[in-house]
Amino acid sequence: QNTKSFMDTSFKKLRSAEGAFDLLCKFRNIQSREAIKQQMEEKTTDILVQYEKEIEKVHAIFLAHKDNPPVTKNQPPVAGAISWAHSLFLRIRQSIAKFQSMEELFTTDQGKSVNKRFVQVSKEMRHYQQALFAEWRESVNQLAMHHLKEHILIEVDGKLAVNF
Repeated sequence: QNTKSFMDTSFKKLRSAEGAFDLLCKFRNIQSREAIKQQMEEKTTDILVQYEKEIEKVHAIFLAHKDNPPVTKNQPPVAGAISWAHSLFLRIRQSIAKFQSMEELFTTDQGKSVNKRFVQVSKEMRHYQQALFAEWRESVNQLAMHHLKEHILIEVDGKLAVNF
């Protein structure tokens, strides 16, 4: 009974599905009674629920900021937006990559559902990145040619200044 309550307490203190998965793997390596093994199986469901919440949280961040993504100070806007979206993708991919070592996680209906949601969100982020790049690729030649045709020096208030 003490072991079961210790397991419950340990899992409740964890902040991420990845941390819970690591803890579950450590508990699985311990020789234990059938009741504890059953409790560990229940924890796999809890891990999937937590991971699905993490996917939804990242997806909400993506949707909220995709029109005006946060970029670092000296980063070009398009490259910064692509980098930002990719970092969000990596945040959710890191956990699922670890989960794939335990095949039984994705054989349940909930596991299949979570995997399907991961794929949907990942594809949405990938399409966003590809669309940004394609839009940039189409406009960059025209913009570069326009600026190359401009004079380097211009007159501002009777003084010469650089035109960029």
